[in-house]
Amino acid sequence: MHTDSRSSEAGRTSGRADVVVLGGGAVGLSTAWYLVEAGARVTVIDRMSAGDKASTGNAGMLVPSHVIPLSAPGVISKGLRWMLSSSSPFHISPRLNLDFLRWLWIFARHANPKHVAYGIPILRDLSMESLRLFDTLCGGDGPGASPGTASTPPLPGTGYSRTGLLMLHRGDVARRDNLHEADLAEGAGLDLRRLSEAEARALEPDIRTNITGGVFYATDAAIHPERFLAAMETALRARGVEFVDASALRLDRQVGVVLDGTAEDGRRSIDGDFVVVAAGAWTPGLIRTLGTGLRLPVEPARGYSITVKTHDAAIRIPSVLMDERITVTPMAGEIRFSGTLTLSGFNTRVEARRVESVRHLAQLYAGPSLTIEKPGVWAGFRPASPDGLPIIGPVPGAERFLLASGHGMLGVTQAPITGHLIADILSERTPILDPRPLLPSRFI
Repeated sequence: MHTDSRSSEAGRTSGRADVVVLGGGAVGLSTAWYLVEAGARVTVIDRMSAGDKASTGNAGMLVPSHVIPLSAPGVISKGLRWMLSSSSPFHISPRLNLDFLRWLWIFARHANPKHVAYGIPILRDLSMESLRLFDTLCGGDGPGASPGTASTPPLPGTGYSRTGLLMLHRGDVARRDNLHEADLAEGAGLDLRRLSEAEARALEPDIRTNITGGVFYATDAAIHPERFLAAMETALRARGVEFVDASALRLDRQVGVVLDGTAEDGRRSIDGDFVVVAAGAWTPGLIRTLGTGLRLPVEPARGYSITVKTHDAAIRIPSVLMDERITVTPMAGEIRFSGTLTLSGFNTRVEARRVESVRHLAQLYAGPSLTIEKPGVWAGFRPASPDGLPIIGPVPGAERFLLASGHGMLGVTQAPITGHLIADILSERTPILDPRPLLPSRFI
């Protein structure tokens, strides 16, 4: 780490960390991992019992195929059209909030073909490099895996596999969108195949919904997010990382992270030479307490998932149903169904009408032996930036605080590369990828 050697040595003696990571989701733990590899002493602050992290209940898909920024042309008009639909996959809840209106304004400014062309190679490189890091961390198998990565990975048992991804369509609009996205992804160099209905069913015989065709992305992968987090935490503890089970009240330039209450040892604040804020959708509120004037445009984008334990379905390849915008991910002894994207602030109410389409599909795949009437529904907030790119780097005006947020639906996919970039920045080594398009200063 780039710190004064005397203060660093004093920190090790006194228990002060080189780096404090605020957030114990996939991004926060991956950041801690690569900081430890760079030689840092790390403390992670997180309410460890919380189940509402965006990483838990995640679809479990690692998707380099998703190279088109959220702020693509037509997204806002779709959101407005779907606003009153009970089953719409994308919903904008209108509200008179200055931060939300500013987010929409920045979003609209970037919703054009020029920004899509700019963002595609950035998202592609982030996700592809992240998958190579997943291969090393978890061990790769299946088509497209890097050779020599399947033996003795440091994080075993995560369910990681290079499965590929099926993007399936039924109606004409979904088919047009699917093939358009395939054209853009193919232009970015991704390995994909356009499939007829028969070809899609030959590749995945257990497709249980009506389709007319699809696209297969060979580069994509799958993981069990909760198992990944558990394996990462176990390995980090073994490497000497301190975990503090607490929530942050605010950030302070003098004392670092002020806790909401006290830690088990009585501490009311925790500091280090650097503080990395990987608090997901809660990051903007924390950054505001620094008093730098930075109003970070990150919106909580709510999504739902249902996980069904079943042995009836034999589906092997994760799928996205383009008509419904619902994902289907096989995991060990279960299938996870995820869907909807709602921009309604921190509204914690589970909207049954939006869960119904996910539940219906879950019943279809679970088979007749299991009745899904009132399934356990997970709901979480994904941190969505208005330009569709993550926000990684120092806070302008308070450079010892760094951000790792704004990943939208790609938080788990891009967690390892985000952690690697943070470690590169703090170690002052040549970054694995150019971080300049991701810096928080782009929103000043």
